[in-house]
Formats: sequence, C-alpha cells, structure tokens
Amino acid sequence: PPQPTLAELPVLVADLEEDQRIDLEIATDLEQVPTQTGRQAFRIVQEALTNARKHAPGAPVSVRVAGEPGARLEVTIINPLADLAVPDDSGSGVGLLGLTERASSVGGLVNYGRAGGSFVVSAYLPWKED
Repeated sequence: PPQPTLAELPVLVADLEEDQRIDLEIATDLEQVPTQTGRQAFRIVQEALTNARKHAPGAPVSVRVAGEPGARLEVTIINPLADLAVPDDSGSGVGLLGLTERASSVGGLVNYGRAGGSFVVSAYLPWKED
C-alpha cells in the first residue's frame, strides 16, 4: 500500500487521541512538503508518539510542525516525563536510532533528550523547492 505522508498526520493524531491527549500545531501547508520528506517526517512523529505512549502513558503530548519551501521542515514532539503509570520498558530500544536514520535519509537530523521535566524530539529536514 502507499506509504503515508505528512498530509495524513491529522488522521494519525485523531486515531491515537483515544489513548492519549495530543496537541497538534501545524504551522505550514502539509500538502506542499515534498513526498519523501513528508514520509520521513510522518514516521518520525509516529515513532515519537509510540515512545511517548510507552514511556509516559497517559501524559499529554505536544506535536508541532513548521517550515517553508527552500528552508527546512521542523518537527517537534514533547511529552512530560510522567509517573502516571509504570512505563513500558519491553521495547527493542532502537526507536530513537530509527528516528535518526529516517532524518538522515533525507539529509536532515534529529535531536532528542530530556529538557527540564520533558522529553523532546526535534527533527530538522531540508525542504527543497521543486
């Protein structure tokens, strides 16, 4: 089947909000994002939301997507470090590595880590004009 693009991000968020509150801020036209960049950005958000659900279950998550052609696309996912439930530590531990590889595949980069009382994932992807 066709791979999802960033234009389908609102659908992903709507599907996941049943289990966790997700605040989505879109400050760009998702339809204009180049296909390959949009696919990688979508998967980065998807993996970061999965990680938030596993490691901070029940905590609200903030997702922001901004950018413009000829510059870059910025994707930021923030969730509090929460003690709302016992975090799921059963994963393979390669999710963050996968985020880095996805960003790198389109010439971008990902930063992640603790910032105050939150965990932050920030992706910076080039947005080449057609």
